[in-house]
Order: sequence, then C-alpha cells, then structure tokens
Amino acid sequence: SYPHKNIETLLHAFSFFVREHPDANLVLVGPQNEFTQRLKDEALEIDIPADRIHFLGFVSDSELSELYQNAQMYIIPSKLEGFGIPPLEALQHGVPVAASRASSIPEVLGKAATYFDPSDIESMVEAMNKLTTDKRERTRVLTESHEVLKRYKWIDSVEALMDVYKTSLK
Repeated sequence: SYPHKNIETLLHAFSFFVREHPDANLVLVGPQNEFTQRLKDEALEIDIPADRIHFLGFVSDSELSELYQNAQMYIIPSKLEGFGIPPLEALQHGVPVAASRASSIPEVLGKAATYFDPSDIESMVEAMNKLTTDKRERTRVLTESHEVLKRYKWIDSVEALMDVYKTSLK
C-alpha cells in the first residue's frame, strides 16, 4: 500500500472495471497501515461498491493459495518494483498476470503478462478487460509462463527453505 506500489491508480482503474464487470472483486493483500485507511477512503470517494473491494492484510500461505486458486488475474500496478516472487506464484497457480511496463517487471516476466502503462488508468483497465474477456490472451500468457517458471525453478527451493526456517523458529 505504499505510493510506489501505485495502488491508487489501480483503485481508479478498478472503479471503471467494476462498472463493466459488476461481479468483479478487488482483493488487496499486504501490510495494513496509514496508507490502507487512505486507500479505503479513496475507494469510497470514487464509488467502488464496498462489497467489491477487500483489504485482507497479511494472510497465511494456505489462504494465499486459496486466493490464487479463485483469482481471475493477478495485477502488478507498481511504478517501481524489484524482483517479485508473487507474480511468479500467481503464474504457478495458473493465474494470468496483468503487469506494469515498469522497472524490472518485463525483464522477469518476459511475454508471460499483459502489460499496461502504470501512469495510465485507461491502459490498466484495457489490460484487465483483455484478460477477462479474451480467452486467447489468457491462454497466451499462461503458455508463455511455462518458460518463465522454468527459468525461476529455484524459487521452489527458496520457498521450501523458508518453510523450514519458519517451522524451526516456532
């Protein structure tokens, strides 16, 4: 929920998207802080129906896995992003990714995403619509993801190791 994560732009994009897709839900996972309250206020101001946006805070691994399994897409709106494991996790769960054409994201995801301009609400809405309505685009992204996931196979090992550490710290 930090400014460089560009969540405000995502909220505005979602406010347009949800008008066309009234059943859509926006689920935000991550730290709850003073930005979260600002985002909640903003969501109300721009008329996002309260039952369509969910600020979940931190979730367990199994809850996260369930979220991925039920997700239509995973969105990375960031203007500035280091190497991120979540989009790769989304792809691993068969969830197509809509991603900002910024920073190292295209380097990491290659062709395994539908890209948008992070400063352009319309461009973001367009990418979200494309992944929702265009079966060919969804299939293309998920097919391309196989190559990307092969390249980052080591992530599985890192995650397994983290689980061992977490368990041993309990």
